[in-house]
Amino acid sequence: FVVNFGSDAASQAQATTEYYGPGQHATSEVNVVPRWPIKCVFSDLEIVLDAAPAAGQTYIATLRNNLVDSTLTATVTDASTASADHVNQVEYISVGRLMGLKVVASATAGARFVNASIVCEEIP
Repeated sequence: FVVNFGSDAASQAQATTEYYGPGQHATSEVNVVPRWPIKCVFSDLEIVLDAAPAAGQTYIATLRNNLVDSTLTATVTDASTASADHVNQVEYISVGRLMGLKVVASATAGARFVNASIVCEEIP
């Protein structure tokens, strides 16, 4: 199934790091990341912005596994509004781990609405 992340009613400001849980985001990670209720493999991270970042700037999304960056990451550069990682996977082998998305906006990227999704393949 697909897990969706979004910037709800507020955009993310430039030069910030924000954390996204399903349907919400904040500057404090512990306020938005849920404990994941099932064992699964996460893959196919996709991030979409409402407009491209300013020239030479980026938005970088990284899946966080128990409050630590994983290898699943996607970078939107000034030439586009979307990016994806269809190569890396992250396995959550125990129920109850914290799962969320970290998004870093570079210094003069401009404020953008961020939406992302990731595929969760349940492990029986």
